[in-house]
Amino acid sequence: AHPDFRDELFHDAQEAGLIDRNRTLTESLFGVYPSRMEEIRRFDGQQVTFRPIKAVDGRLIQEYFYSMDEKDVQARFFGIRRSFFREDMEGMFQIDYIKNFSIVAVTGEVGFEKIIGLGEYALEQGTVAEVAFSVSKQWKHLGIATALLEKLTEAARENSLTGLIAYTHLDNTGMIRLFNKLPYKVETILEGGTLVLKCNFEEAL
Repeated sequence: AHPDFRDELFHDAQEAGLIDRNRTLTESLFGVYPSRMEEIRRFDGQQVTFRPIKAVDGRLIQEYFYSMDEKDVQARFFGIRRSFFREDMEGMFQIDYIKNFSIVAVTGEVGFEKIIGLGEYALEQGTVAEVAFSVSKQWKHLGIATALLEKLTEAARENSLTGLIAYTHLDNTGMIRLFNKLPYKVETILEGGTLVLKCNFEEAL
């Protein structure tokens, strides 16, 4: 926006829940909600909306993690976790849509949405971002995670990142298969008991 209108638009965006109230205008110039990433797809006959996470999604994220199976929680957080306080969820997903980017898969009408899948990347080293995923048990094996990864990859490339990296357990075959669906050469490294999967966007298959 023209500088004469930025303050007003910034305030309106905060009121609409598109920008976190704790963000400054300078920070948020790099965090405009990318509506172009929104997409509706159908899985098993049901409509699923994929969209970037919003500042107002803290409660939905909290409910989503509480609904997850313990095994999925351990895979997502590398350990047992039984409490997901709302302030922790809001802090976990402080996003700028460039260095930190999260996509949710939701069902239901606006105002009554339910998160059924979540994918995120966070800039880790140089221009490579770490990715993580989770999908509700009843929605697994339908392609939700694949769609999340596709959209995260698209966002990472648009934001001039050069690759993705994932840390997972050796027995997390779902994550390993998912990462290897990428159209890039995947480097696999074992560090202690952790499997590291890494790809470079310049190394297409």
